[in-house]
Amino acid sequence: MTDIKAIAGQAEQVLEQVMQVEPTIAGIVGMFVPGIGIVQPEVLALAPILETALKAVAAGNNISLVDAAAQVAKHLLPGLPNSPILQG
Repeated sequence: MTDIKAIAGQAEQVLEQVMQVEPTIAGIVGMFVPGIGIVQPEVLALAPILETALKAVAAGNNISLVDAAAQVAKHLLPGLPNSPILQG
Protein backbone atom coordinates (compact mmCIF):
# COMPACT_ATOMS: atom_id res chain seq x y z
CA MET A 1 0.00 0.00 0.00
CA THR A 2 1.31 3.43 -0.92
CA ASP A 3 1.82 5.91 1.88
CA ILE A 4 -0.04 9.21 1.45
CA LYS A 5 2.75 11.07 3.26
CA ALA A 6 5.33 9.80 0.76
CA ILE A 7 3.13 10.73 -2.20
CA ALA A 8 2.57 14.23 -0.81
CA GLY A 9 6.30 14.67 -0.21
CA GLN A 10 7.13 13.63 -3.75
CA ALA A 11 4.37 15.82 -5.20
CA GLU A 12 5.68 18.80 -3.24
CA GLN A 13 9.18 18.24 -4.63
CA VAL A 14 7.84 17.96 -8.18
CA LEU A 15 5.79 21.15 -7.74
CA GLU A 16 8.85 22.97 -6.43
CA GLN A 17 10.92 21.87 -9.43
CA VAL A 18 8.18 22.77 -11.91
CA MET A 19 7.82 26.25 -10.42
CA GLN A 20 11.53 26.86 -10.97
CA VAL A 21 11.04 26.55 -14.73
CA GLU A 22 7.47 27.87 -14.88
CA PRO A 23 8.43 31.38 -16.13
CA THR A 24 10.37 29.84 -19.02
CA ILE A 25 7.52 27.47 -19.86
CA ALA A 26 4.99 30.31 -19.68
CA GLY A 27 7.14 32.43 -21.99
CA ILE A 28 7.40 29.68 -24.58
CA VAL A 29 3.71 28.78 -24.37
CA GLY A 30 2.84 32.49 -24.51
CA MET A 31 4.23 32.65 -28.03
CA PHE A 32 1.60 30.16 -29.15
CA VAL A 33 -1.25 30.83 -26.69
CA PRO A 34 -1.92 34.58 -26.42
CA GLY A 35 -4.13 34.36 -23.30
CA ILE A 36 -1.60 32.59 -21.08
CA GLY A 37 -0.58 35.88 -19.47
CA ILE A 38 -4.00 36.10 -17.86
CA VAL A 39 -3.59 32.74 -16.09
CA GLN A 40 0.06 32.96 -15.08
CA PRO A 41 -0.41 35.25 -12.03
CA GLU A 42 -2.99 32.84 -10.61
CA VAL A 43 -0.61 29.92 -11.09
CA LEU A 44 2.14 31.83 -9.32
CA ALA A 45 -0.22 32.71 -6.45
CA LEU A 46 -1.62 29.18 -6.11
CA ALA A 47 1.68 27.29 -6.15
CA PRO A 48 2.90 28.30 -2.65
CA ILE A 49 -0.49 27.46 -1.16
CA LEU A 50 -0.47 24.00 -2.75
CA GLU A 51 3.13 23.51 -1.67
CA THR A 52 2.24 24.34 1.95
CA ALA A 53 -0.71 21.94 1.87
CA LEU A 54 1.46 19.15 0.47
CA LYS A 55 4.12 19.82 3.12
CA ALA A 56 1.46 19.58 5.85
CA VAL A 57 0.31 16.21 4.53
CA ALA A 58 3.90 14.97 4.09
CA ALA A 59 4.82 16.05 7.62
CA GLY A 60 1.91 14.05 8.98
CA ASN A 61 0.32 16.89 10.89
CA ASN A 62 -2.79 14.76 11.40
CA ILE A 63 -4.20 16.01 8.12
CA SER A 64 -5.46 13.77 5.35
CA LEU A 65 -5.34 14.52 1.65
CA VAL A 66 -9.06 15.36 1.72
CA ASP A 67 -8.55 17.72 4.67
CA ALA A 68 -5.65 19.40 2.84
CA ALA A 69 -7.84 19.91 -0.24
CA ALA A 70 -10.57 21.37 1.97
CA GLN A 71 -8.06 23.75 3.57
CA VAL A 72 -6.92 24.94 0.14
CA ALA A 73 -10.53 25.47 -0.94
CA LYS A 74 -11.31 27.45 2.23
CA HIS A 75 -8.22 29.56 1.69
CA LEU A 76 -9.03 30.37 -1.93
CA LEU A 77 -12.81 30.81 -1.95
CA PRO A 78 -14.11 34.24 -1.02
CA GLY A 79 -16.41 34.38 1.99
CA LEU A 80 -14.79 31.43 3.78
CA PRO A 81 -12.32 31.84 6.63
CA ASN A 82 -8.67 31.50 5.64
CA SER A 83 -6.95 28.28 6.60
CA PRO A 84 -4.71 28.67 9.66
CA ILE A 85 -2.45 25.94 8.25
CA LEU A 86 -1.84 27.82 4.99
CA GLN A 87 -1.50 31.33 6.45
CA GLY A 88 1.79 30.68 8.17
